[in-house]
Amino acid sequence: EHELSKRFNVSRSTLRQALLILKENGLIYNKQGKGNFVLPWENQKEAGLEKLIPIPVSFSKGEIKDKLINILFEIPTNYLVKKLQLDQSTLLMSCHKTYHVNGTIACYSLYNISAKVLSQYKLDLHDKDAISAFVEKELVTSSSKSLARIVSTEAGEFLVDIMKVPLNEKILMIEELFYDKTGRPIAVTRHSILPEYFDFTLTRSGI
Repeated sequence: EHELSKRFNVSRSTLRQALLILKENGLIYNKQGKGNFVLPWENQKEAGLEKLIPIPVSFSKGEIKDKLINILFEIPTNYLVKKLQLDQSTLLMSCHKTYHVNGTIACYSLYNISAKVLSQYKLDLHDKDAISAFVEKELVTSSSKSLARIVSTEAGEFLVDIMKVPLNEKILMIEELFYDKTGRPIAVTRHSILPEYFDFTLTRSGI
């Protein structure tokens, strides 16, 4: 800020207002403790949220790395029974992952899919790495469509522990219900995202 204010011969307050406008318009982003960075034009993806593509890896601003936290097999909650049209006794797989952008935990993802559906893809349920790779990419690419809900929320105690963020940190939550070619719901995913590390685009056209 000091260098820019000298270069353009403006006060620090004027410069900060200009940077805020640039940030609001999606032209720059801020890394805490490191400063402001220009978002390159080539980072603007041709495929936006209207396309069925993996969310964390497709829209991160920087290099992203995933980390598997845990894979659990359990009885589904009433919410997931209704969403996935399951029997209450159906065994459900829950895959918990974090995504790191420039060394920061920028996204926590939860993938829910029934063990019966997983077996149809001939996945070894004991191979955690194979399941982790499947839910991140193949689940999305093999689905026929999805229904997504995007909500602005705040970090509670669970996300504070997982993502190492302050309590009530602003979080963007994207919950997505995936369907197979027959129209049957097969999976529910939920991404809790720090919005400053992602750049979402949406391509629209007139009818």
